[in-house]
Amino acid sequence: MKKLFTIALVALISTTAYSQAVPNGGFEAVTGTNADKWSQTNGKVEAMSELAITSNGVPGIASPHSGKYGLLVQNTEQVGSATSDRFAISSRPVSLRFNAVYFPRQNGEAFAAFAVMTKWNANTMSRDTLYNRGLAIPAAVIYPWANVTLPIYDTSWTSTEVPDSVVLTFNAGATNKATVNTLLWIDNVVFSEFALSNDKVSINTLSQATTYPSPAESNGETKLTYTLHTNSTVKIELVDINGKLVKEVLNEEQTYGEKEINVSLGGLSSGVYLFNIKTDKATKTVKFIVE
Repeated sequence: MKKLFTIALVALISTTAYSQAVPNGGFEAVTGTNADKWSQTNGKVEAMSELAITSNGVPGIASPHSGKYGLLVQNTEQVGSATSDRFAISSRPVSLRFNAVYFPRQNGEAFAAFAVMTKWNANTMSRDTLYNRGLAIPAAVIYPWANVTLPIYDTSWTSTEVPDSVVLTFNAGATNKATVNTLLWIDNVVFSEFALSNDKVSINTLSQATTYPSPAESNGETKLTYTLHTNSTVKIELVDINGKLVKEVLNEEQTYGEKEINVSLGGLSSGVYLFNIKTDKATKTVKFIVE
């Protein structure tokens, strides 16, 4: 089963979408079974040219997403953990992209990614940690490869300092309790967007709201999708083009991530309608047509 994670950030103050490759983020530079510029902290970490998939009832052989190698991070008695060398950056990264295969040995497991950004302090002759971002990604089996985009920022970053280096870590488990042989295979690690301004970053907590199909058929249904970047109360109202309430679609607490809601259009006449989506910190309106 393939599960696609998309947690994209939009509407940032002074950003650019250029990518910066993480040193050996494609894991093609290999010495023995070690990926150059990456180290094993715990568990089992190896650069691999293929991976035999036998867990969770999914047999077969997986090849790297691209190139010859990917990086296996696997739990032993300890949580498998791969950490990059510290490398230089000149702007503040906004999001991290990579490809993943994941085989948890127990339901409810999660893998994790961490980014620790620092800046050299000439007065103390040491590094100041500006931001330490860790994210757990709950997942069932991810197979074959899925594209994963993770937000590096959240609204807790209030510093106007720009880091000069970063260290990345990938864990096959999100807690200190390891489930033996749970594995994470990653490839093509890059930063996909950077903030250019030294101003405090302001992040939308809601993005990528769309409907399908549009136009939709009267007495049919439409699928509303949107992405939350933080846990939030979500209220969704269906209104006509004049703003008159047709019905309340949703009013509940939701966790971050991509959401899908099928909305019945029974009883609606032809015309233009709007979904008003409100979270604790954001509002978005999506227009669609009923024929």
